[in-house]
Amino acid sequence: MPIDEKTIDAVAALFPEGDWIEALDDDESEAERLATLRRISTPDLEVAMIGPGGFTGTFHGVDGFEAAWRDWLQPFASYRVEQDPEVRLAPDAVVFFGRQVVTPKGGAAPLSNDGASVVFLRDGKVTRIEFHLDRAAALRSAGLEP
Repeated sequence: MPIDEKTIDAVAALFPEGDWIEALDDDESEAERLATLRRISTPDLEVAMIGPGGFTGTFHGVDGFEAAWRDWLQPFASYRVEQDPEVRLAPDAVVFFGRQVVTPKGGAAPLSNDGASVVFLRDGKVTRIEFHLDRAAALRSAGLEP
């Protein structure tokens, strides 16, 4: 089944604009985001946070999605993602690009890194979401780069 614009828009809505730490603390917005994820994902959803050298933390289900982000955001005072308008499609995945701009707790200067998210779909439902610090690794995971 081809990936349609409606699915891409629904998945993109999972990634809030503004500070993600503040977004997680906004109970109403977070509940809406998680309800959207429940609606568009399979019950066996996997979420992977993939760092340098392939280090991966894997979480399961919608609760795992929230736990993954709470864990990831722990060391930061602020965390923003500047979404790139480019989206790449693979037969069973969508790759979103963005730049993370973070300020560590106790730090004054922000740090930034280009990253990407890969959202895998089956029969129109999200089965796996990978968050990559390395864009090339994300493209390889989606089967778009050798």
